Amino acid sequence: MDEYLRRFAPTAADVVTGVGFCLLLRRSILEQLGVFDEIYGHGYGEESDLCMRLTTHGYRTVVASNVYIYHKGRATFTDRGERYRRNRAIFDARWREEYQRQFRAFRRANPLGSIRAQFTTPRQRWDPMPVVWETARAMLTAKRRHDWLDLTRSALRGVLRLLTTHRPLATPEFVDRFTRPERLRVTYLLPRLVIAGGVLSVIQLVNHLILLGVEARIAALFEDPAIHDWTPLYTRPLIFRNERELMRNFPNSDLVVATLWNTAPWAAALLHCGRARAAAYFLQDYEPWFFPEADTTARTRVRATYPLIPHRIVKSDWLQRMLAADGYESHKIRLGMNLGRFYPRDVVRNRPVILAMARPGTPYRGFEPTLAALAQVKTSRPEVEIILFGDRALDRQSIPFTYHDEGVIADQDRLAQVYSKADVFLDGSDFQGFGRCGLEAMACGAACVLTDVGGVNEYAQHEINALLVPPRRPDLFAEAILRLLDQSNLRKSLVEAGLETARHFCHRREARETLEFFRSFL
Repeated sequence: MDEYLRRFAPTAADVVTGVGFCLLLRRSILEQLGVFDEIYGHGYGEESDLCMRLTTHGYRTVVASNVYIYHKGRATFTDRGERYRRNRAIFDARWREEYQRQFRAFRRANPLGSIRAQFTTPRQRWDPMPVVWETARAMLTAKRRHDWLDLTRSALRGVLRLLTTHRPLATPEFVDRFTRPERLRVTYLLPRLVIAGGVLSVIQLVNHLILLGVEARIAALFEDPAIHDWTPLYTRPLIFRNERELMRNFPNSDLVVATLWNTAPWAAALLHCGRARAAAYFLQDYEPWFFPEADTTARTRVRATYPLIPHRIVKSDWLQRMLAADGYESHKIRLGMNLGRFYPRDVVRNRPVILAMARPGTPYRGFEPTLAALAQVKTSRPEVEIILFGDRALDRQSIPFTYHDEGVIADQDRLAQVYSKADVFLDGSDFQGFGRCGLEAMACGAACVLTDVGGVNEYAQHEINALLVPPRRPDLFAEAILRLLDQSNLRKSLVEAGLETARHFCHRREARETLEFFRSFL
């Protein structure tokens, strides 16, 4: 983006507020007018206040139109709504009339219009689904608070937004304008860009491939707006209405990467029609098992995608063995996670805490055995606090013990804090392609009870850094949890070994190894 902007003659476009993430000011001005006013606390409104002091004293606040700096918006505060409303009231009490006058003039002059036009796609389409999702979440939150007025307001706002919600449709020609020459072009295919562990793995890879100099992108058929609050994306995702639109507008790529069984045919078709030079298949789980054993048709359909793409990547020995049993070779690259986020946080525990993943709507995640085990633990140790996370509608389930519901934790720093609070973490899944949650919990200092089927064996070792139990055995789940609560020395040794294990699963290492593999066949 910065290289693209440098092609244009530099201008100094006057704006009302220079957004505070990147400001360049003369020291003499600060000495004259002062720095940020501390009445705004840690943020929101302080840069606007400073800019109003500047403009009302005859100075200009301008944007350097030929420089691009990446800004990860909404990343600093988790209470930004409340913080904004409080600080906006302070700002308006001082500047409301003058600010509105300047802003109306700014809108009329539109000094950034010519620059903005360079980044505007020529085609737009109506895209109601993100608004539907956001509205549904707002209404659900209001319902849980029994705030019927806010529920009604959320519904009305959503209906009004539906009339004007549009998404830019990026064509290959538009994407090429912002593609650096002589760089490797890699595009990952996702059916939906939503908050899920497998999606996080893809986003992490794309972000760090970009930092390694790759033109990496994500193409999908849906984008959850909450994804941008969950984790950074260093590239704007390309979102298409359906498979046909994706095929017609897919960016020119050296490599297309399928990430789920239903995206493999897309990748094969893009390779066949010349939109990509090569294709790879990033397999994160043994997907035939996503379907019941009796549904042989669906399982056969999944397995039939394996020969469509010659280069297959897996992230555990277990998954590699499962593919080999089906007759397909694969290349193993161990999963990585952001160790700059997942590490032990300082927390206060007033009583023993058991944390468990609870996802009743997701098959094979062991929801019923998990509840049965936790009920046994609660009966034996009434003082234990139980925390559940992973689902937005646990209140609709019949749960036979008191618990704290964390829901779907979109903020990964918050997730790390919850892991850190736990003495014991339980994942009662029937199987896992890798088991990211268990490794994240280890990295945050929780002692883990995990099932011994699937990719968790890539990092979990029984009685060394975790306790491994057979799936669908709530009696053994409960026995392992109680053992860890009673034997502090065992729990301490598992925690220390788990922290050491997590050190070897860095996402930067995963990205480097992935790039090396891509280069080996390109």
